[in-house]
Amino acid sequence: MKEQLLNLLAPVIKLALEQVLKPLLQSLMEREPEHGAVALATLYPVVDAELEPLSERSGTDLDDAAVSAVKSVIESVAGEFKVPLANVDED
Repeated sequence: MKEQLLNLLAPVIKLALEQVLKPLLQSLMEREPEHGAVALATLYPVVDAELEPLSERSGTDLDDAAVSAVKSVIESVAGEFKVPLANVDED
């Protein structure tokens, strides 16, 4: 029952992360493009190749939503600022 209630929060967690993380990363890219690009390029492989498979094995929607939000925000900001991202897991 407790896990089901937590899973209901997944869309809220995803939306909250997107609304906080995206402006933060956009601001970093505008202020310090080189540092921002390094941050995006460094974080993305960890999220894509390590956290995403881990969250898929957990069986809960909450961590899936959090990882999905972080990954989509990084991809969105990287695309907006033309930052190449490594596809280390080739998905």
